[in-house]
Order: sequence, then C-alpha cells, then structure tokens
Amino acid sequence: MKRFVIIFILALLVAQLKATNFDLLKCDQYTIDDGLPQSFIEEFFQDKKGFLWISTQDGLSRFNGYEFENFYSNPFDSTTILSNYIIGMSNWNEDSICFTSR
Repeated sequence: MKRFVIIFILALLVAQLKATNFDLLKCDQYTIDDGLPQSFIEEFFQDKKGFLWISTQDGLSRFNGYEFENFYSNPFDSTTILSNYIIGMSNWNEDSICFTSR
C-alpha cells in the first residue's frame, strides 16, 4: 500500500510538471483576413533566413513573423511561380528553394 501511495504522488507531480510546461507554449492562428491566400495549407517550410513559407492551392506565402507576402502565378510574367497550386517545397541548394506545383 505504501508503494502505491508513493507511485501515485510521483504520477501527480509528473502530471503537474507537464501541465506547467504547456503553459509556456504560445500558438497564434492566422486566417485569410490576416493575409493568407487560402485557408487550406498544403505544406510549411522554414528557410535558413527564418522565413516561413506556406504553400496553398491558391498561391504561396512568405511569413516573416509579422506579415504575409503572397506570390501568385502570372502566365505573362516568367519570373512568377508556374502555378498557384503549390504541393511541395524543399531546399534546392544553399540559397534556393524548390517549389513543386500542380
């Protein structure tokens, strides 16, 4: 019985420590109203400069921690992304990111 009480007290202490650590986490929610091109997110990618790239079915967003910069396809401009539907992102080389579109 004494062993059970000790184990029970230890379990309560561990549960309290875990709950305390969750209070340190901060989570923000961003929507279309905040600047996202669409609410359905395909993938996230963080580059070496710290920017968070977010791919959607309606364009690509770069988030700097404060605001979104959106990139869209323009068939008359060869410097834009090929399609607004971005399904993947990865490091291309040291300073480039490869985007896979549909």
